[in-house]
Amino acid sequence: MVKLLSEWLFCLKLFVQMTLFNATPARLPYSPACLILTLVAYLIAGQILLGDQRSFLSILAQIALEFIILLMISFVTLRIGSKIERLLQTMTALSGVSLIISIVSIPILFVLPEPISDNEINPVTLQINLLLLLWNLAVISLIFKRSFEINTLAAGFIAFNYFLLYELILLNFF
Repeated sequence: MVKLLSEWLFCLKLFVQMTLFNATPARLPYSPACLILTLVAYLIAGQILLGDQRSFLSILAQIALEFIILLMISFVTLRIGSKIERLLQTMTALSGVSLIISIVSIPILFVLPEPISDNEINPVTLQINLLLLLWNLAVISLIFKRSFEINTLAAGFIAFNYFLLYELILLNFF
């Protein structure tokens, strides 16, 4: 148990470095347990962020949807590129950076001003959320670039289209 926790803490350190654009998924250990622990931590962070707005099952479904879309994109792209052995590390990296960005978002979103009315969002809140989104997409794009060994433009295109697909599904089903 101590070894597993130590390995996961090492992964957390790498996740932080990835969100700062200083590490690659290849540095992560090949560990299904790290992926599972990361997903559990991500679910907890999601509950803290969205628990007052959504049910636990809704948050679980959103994270599962995000994971499945990223898994499909990664599986297909890595399979085409004959690099399928990178799938676990890629998925661990993608889940881990989402966890770190969610953790960073928690204190930021709690100090932002409340909405002015039901139909109006505070401009500062909107700008902060946009910055967090762009940061998240940039990190995902970098992971795609390094895992799939593709150029920056293609990685950005895949990351942006992942986001559009995810949001379209969320808008229609949640």
